[in-house]
Amino acid sequence: MKFNNEDRVFIKPLGCKGVIKEQNQEFSKPYQYKCTYFVGEERKVEWFKEDELDIFKKSKQLDQVKFAKVKPDAKIPTKRFEDGCYDIYACFEEDEFILLPNKPTLVSTGIASAFSNKYRFNCKRERGSTGVVGMSVLSGQIDSGYRGEWFINICNLLNKPIVISKLVNKTEDKEDFLVYPASKGICQTALEFVPNVQTVEIPYDELKNIPSERGMGKLGDSGK
Repeated sequence: MKFNNEDRVFIKPLGCKGVIKEQNQEFSKPYQYKCTYFVGEERKVEWFKEDELDIFKKSKQLDQVKFAKVKPDAKIPTKRFEDGCYDIYACFEEDEFILLPNKPTLVSTGIASAFSNKYRFNCKRERGSTGVVGMSVLSGQIDSGYRGEWFINICNLLNKPIVISKLVNKTEDKEDFLVYPASKGICQTALEFVPNVQTVEIPYDELKNIPSERGMGKLGDSGK
C-alpha cells in the first residue's frame, strides 16, 4: 500500500465486540480502525488492527504548506494545534504604518506561499484584537499557485487613524488616533479545501426544472 503527500486520511475508531447468537457465546476481536483515504480521485476503505494503525499513520505524510520570507523581518504565520486559523502579521520598514479612517489599505505581510491545489487560504477574518478596534478585513483569497507577497486589504472603520506601531506592545486608544502594536496579528487566515468539480452548461429551462424548495424566490423571499 503506497501513499503520496496529497492523500487525505480519515480515521474512525470502532469497537468490534458482540454476541454470536448461533453459538450463544461472547467473542471479542482486536480493536479495529476504519480508514478512509483517497489515492488521486479514487476513494479507498481499509480496516486496521490497533498495532497496524501506527504503521499506517507513519506511512502517511501530512500535506505541507510552505512559507517563505519575502522581507527579512517578516513573521511566518502561526497557529496553535487547537486553533482553526493562522495569525498573519504586518511587515513594514518604518516604525509605524497608518490606516486612514474609512479607507481600504493594502498592508504588506512580507511572506509568500506554496501549497497543494486542494486548498486555498481565506484571509477574510478579523482577530479578536482587531475586530474590537474596527480593523475590518475586506479581501484576501490566496490561491495555491500565487507566488507573490501576501497583502491584506484592511479597512479602518473608525473616524480617526489607526497606527500600527513597532514602538508599543499594547493597544492604546488616544483622543486623535488609535495605536495597535505591530507584534500582534492583523488578521486570521483559514486553510480551506477547494472542491474538484466538473462545470456543465445546461439550458436555463432545464435548470429551472431541477427540483428546489426555494425555486425562483429572490432576496427576502425565504422569510428568514
